[in-house]
Amino acid sequence: MRAWIPTTLLALSCCLGGRTAPVPTLAATPDVLAWVLPYEDSLGSLARNARWISVASPTYFRVAVSANRARLEDWDPAVPFPRARLAEAGRSGRFEVLPLVGCVDDCGPLISRVLDDEEARAHHVGDLARVVHEEELAGLVIDYEQLDAREESVSRFVTDLSTRLHGAGKRLGLVVQEPCGIDPACRRSPFPFDLRTIARRVDLLVVMEYDYSVDGSSPPAPRTWVQSGLTKMVSEIDARDRTKLLCGLPLYGRISADLAGGETAVLFRDVGPANVRSARVTVGPLTLDPAALSKVATVTDGARSGTLYLEDHETLAARLALLSPYAIGGVALWRLGGEDPCTSRELARLRRMPLPPCE
Repeated sequence: MRAWIPTTLLALSCCLGGRTAPVPTLAATPDVLAWVLPYEDSLGSLARNARWISVASPTYFRVAVSANRARLEDWDPAVPFPRARLAEAGRSGRFEVLPLVGCVDDCGPLISRVLDDEEARAHHVGDLARVVHEEELAGLVIDYEQLDAREESVSRFVTDLSTRLHGAGKRLGLVVQEPCGIDPACRRSPFPFDLRTIARRVDLLVVMEYDYSVDGSSPPAPRTWVQSGLTKMVSEIDARDRTKLLCGLPLYGRISADLAGGETAVLFRDVGPANVRSARVTVGPLTLDPAALSKVATVTDGARSGTLYLEDHETLAARLALLSPYAIGGVALWRLGGEDPCTSRELARLRRMPLPPCE
């Protein structure tokens, strides 16, 4: 696929005169957390990239809420996570495994009512701690999105869960959405996270610097939006805790829904010169846009036209270079599977390890 994609490198801090992109000034040993889904493309990517990943976060659990009680279910009931495959990949690398607990879309307001109820919150914390103990997990990564709970409820939940897990020698990661929304003045409501308190309690704090737009009308994570979100995060976290902060980066792009069968998320592997997934379209020249931090192309199907925003190893390099001023702990990748094969070189460069060949 790489052979057909025409690329124009614009003047970016990561790409000057064709020279190799510099290593971002992150923590001394940057973390790379990667989310892994229970499907072959994601598991295969984990096996290929195991050497450059420090934390694998497999999608084990979703939260289901009923009658003010939360219970854990398989992320995909039709495809339980093949944990033996995860262990096999782990033997080829040295990554830690912190499974993901997700509560997304319509779940957010429901789990918020649980967190606001002291008894229900305590019951939920107990369930999470019990699962970690019974399944002999190293810890958890909690991703509860679209929360509208009270700030103090969220802080109490994180404090209580971290106390339980840390007391058992386990680790806790927390995912928060980007704090500015799409407001240039960075006034997002609700955003019920006392970042200073939370950062003290967790081991890893991931900020989702993606999903600026989900309808394909805009890039997934443009430059100024990422910068404003990271600036706010860093300003509200004690300096000693900033190495816990990981910037969530997208390994997917976006395309107009009507040109791709209704699904706007696009992986690198989905795009050919005359198709995006199963949709027959013509993809124009892809150019790295420094404002979008994505490769951009015009896409047409004869009667209609739209825009494709694609992520590859060059856009990843540009995003990593953008992190230089923040001195944070590393990055988190949503998600492994279907990405540009040369992504592994940028991960190795970030981890200051020998670079693999790029196919």
